[in-house]
Amino acid sequence: LRDAAGSPLTNRALNKNYPPGSVAKPLVAVAGLASGTITSREAIACPSTPPPTGWPRCWTQKQHGYGHDDLWPGQNHARNAIKGSCNI
Repeated sequence: LRDAAGSPLTNRALNKNYPPGSVAKPLVAVAGLASGTITSREAIACPSTPPPTGWPRCWTQKQHGYGHDDLWPGQNHARNAIKGSCNI
């Protein structure tokens, strides 16, 4: 396959390692929803304050300087957490 410019497309699944966060989060969310541990409106914190030293920073924090709590004020719940996951 080639992109619009004619360059070969990169098969990212085979050519680079990625954190498994985006694969695991929906499974964990479904398990929590099915067991009644959380609801689809359950708040999931992702503040704009930097994480403790040695922890990874959220992609949104790195790119924009704020976390998902500020991206979706009052709406950082399970549904939006899956939609805007950032692998930490």
